[in-house]
Amino acid sequence: MPETPQDVTLRSDYGPSEYPALVAIWRSAVRATHDFLAVEDFARIESMLASEYFPMVDLIVADDAGVAVGFAGVESDNLEMLFIHDSSRGKGIGSALLNEAIASHGVTKVDVNEQNLGAHRFYLTQGFRQIGRSELDGEGKPYPILHMRLADSDWSQPGSNGGQDQTYEIVLTGQLICKTVEESELVARLLPTHIELTRAEPGCTSFEVTRTDDPLVWQVDERFVSQQAFEAHQHRVAASEWGTETTKIAREYIITGSD
Repeated sequence: MPETPQDVTLRSDYGPSEYPALVAIWRSAVRATHDFLAVEDFARIESMLASEYFPMVDLIVADDAGVAVGFAGVESDNLEMLFIHDSSRGKGIGSALLNEAIASHGVTKVDVNEQNLGAHRFYLTQGFRQIGRSELDGEGKPYPILHMRLADSDWSQPGSNGGQDQTYEIVLTGQLICKTVEESELVARLLPTHIELTRAEPGCTSFEVTRTDDPLVWQVDERFVSQQAFEAHQHRVAASEWGTETTKIAREYIITGSD
């Protein structure tokens, strides 16, 4: 694993006395990365951090010469939060916090705002892969959530689960929902190449994307031979023209076969 950046130490939080400093980090980070967040939702979340969210998680603080510059919050094997002060971004602190959460707290899962493209790319580079998507966040707000899991956690390792390989089929069904004619035309233009490349993947057994009676809605049906094959597909697509150009188009998917 990468080393912690020089002069930065990782430690447990100091309790409620440190919460105001952590709120300030959250505020700086979110203002820099969450331009999609409505003003009222920003204020609501900020007001609940110290009173509700922080007490629910185990906090890991990145400390630079006695000053908190970032933190992560863990509950069970879920990474519930990871924020770096905007002035300290790009120094490897986020990677160090994530590595500590994985090594010391057994983190294997994280949920990411779909609109936060930087965070999505970060977790992909750190070995996480998308396993699902929700159109609304945990509070029912219209912020789509990408559910991600560490690719080398036990479900993706041959020989896990009592020595039996995890080779169950993964099935994704749902819809791609365009908001405008322009979005639908973009899908139509990029789709042939996307279908051709996906069907050529060795783990893909079926891949169909068809326009419904509603010209703005496309039906999606995918089948992959295993979780690993599905994750490899997701990883490829994330960096493809299809993945980058259609990322803001709404998706409502159900994935079966994964745990």
